[in-house]
Amino acid sequence: MFTRLFLEAATVAELDENIETKGQHVHPSFISDWKTGNIDMIAGTHLQANTELDTASDMDLQRLFDYFVRKNLSPFHPEDRSVGHVKEGIYQFFGKHMKLDRVKDFQTIINIVLSENNRQRFANAIDTAKQSYIAHTEKQDKELVEEMWDVPEKIVYGEGYVETEAKKSVMQPFHSDESWKSETKFCAFLETPRNGVSWWLKNGARDATFFAVPYSVGKDKSPFYVDFVVLMKDGTIGLFDPHGIHLADFAAKSDGLRSYVSGLKKRGRKAIGGIVANTDPRDYTGDGCSTWVKEKTHTRVVGRTGYSWKSDKRDERQVERY
Repeated sequence: MFTRLFLEAATVAELDENIETKGQHVHPSFISDWKTGNIDMIAGTHLQANTELDTASDMDLQRLFDYFVRKNLSPFHPEDRSVGHVKEGIYQFFGKHMKLDRVKDFQTIINIVLSENNRQRFANAIDTAKQSYIAHTEKQDKELVEEMWDVPEKIVYGEGYVETEAKKSVMQPFHSDESWKSETKFCAFLETPRNGVSWWLKNGARDATFFAVPYSVGKDKSPFYVDFVVLMKDGTIGLFDPHGIHLADFAAKSDGLRSYVSGLKKRGRKAIGGIVANTDPRDYTGDGCSTWVKEKTHTRVVGRTGYSWKSDKRDERQVERY
């Protein structure tokens, strides 16, 4: 969708008529900015400030192009998929309006985009597309209509994630950024033998790709993306979120999940769910879903609920969301 929004923004801005195309080159000031910003630090690779670039090299031009895109993606996380959508929009723009091929004319395209005359115009088009995307996703999230949700076929991980052994993760291989100790500990618990877990998903936090329940923010509803979706061996679904009790949104999210759980209980759905403030594996038991989570002094569990999972040929990974 972002690619389409970028092309629409480029059309509204008449980008094809307003950019300079002849004799354009990457401006030295942008290369200096790249050195200062240290592009590959975002991707987890530190480069020395005195690293030299060859603007006649496709590889170095690609690095500059990636830097430009990542820099202009804020407030989005500059993961590989997001960067790819922006680059795809730019490539399609040049293919449509200037008949330039992304492979054969790669250097021409990048020199036009990153020239002093054009760089801000492309940045403005990206910014317009971002605002349209944010407005669309916020509207979509707040509608919270009844729908079927699928565990994603795959998840594209950004830089900084490392492959981690997790035999029960539904996503294989599993990748973790290991930045949150509470989540890492909970993953370790889910992987322990004889805890009744068939498989688990580390949920994401964006759009309809990932699972969310509604919670109140003032008079509006916002999506709460619980961190873990779990399938027990007896078919019970678990929705869990290791969440610090001192965070400002703890009460609102806790109330939202409790309300959501209560609504599903009335429908007779089979599941468990909760906000987990204590993630020490020693404070959990695994002898069946009824005692799967033991409430301790520092453990808050929001209650039990139910879910209706639709079995199909894929692998029983569809869940009916209300």
